[in-house]
Amino acid sequence: MREIFEQFLKAIEAKDAPVAFSLLTDDVELFDPHYPVQDMRGIEEVKEGLTWGLKSLKSMSFTIRHCSENSTSSLAFFEADCLHVLPNNKPIKFPQVFVVEYREQKIKAIRAYEPFGPHGFVGFMLKLNRFIWRLTHK
Repeated sequence: MREIFEQFLKAIEAKDAPVAFSLLTDDVELFDPHYPVQDMRGIEEVKEGLTWGLKSLKSMSFTIRHCSENSTSSLAFFEADCLHVLPNNKPIKFPQVFVVEYREQKIKAIRAYEPFGPHGFVGFMLKLNRFIWRLTHK
């Protein structure tokens, strides 16, 4: 299973959409809060989302740090160091965890989790509370 996901990531890094798509089931599910639609279902929605992702970044790189898979399960877990480059050449480095589900030697689902806090008003309140915490807990 690890090899299938590594092939998928290499295809994404190479911006080789046909190879990436060939590794997915027709009823694939992709959850990733980086995307405009974070919960994509079915090959057409996932193709549209991944095509957007490939076009929106200059480059993407994934280095798998840890992998946990079980021969009796259809799930695998990956921790990766990501280095993406924006169109303005600004690098973005962050850790990411992927939960990958397999079926018949293809990827059935990918759920990506990043260590980014909430946005909007909730994110503002969290930052404010963290600031107050640092001031009052020294």
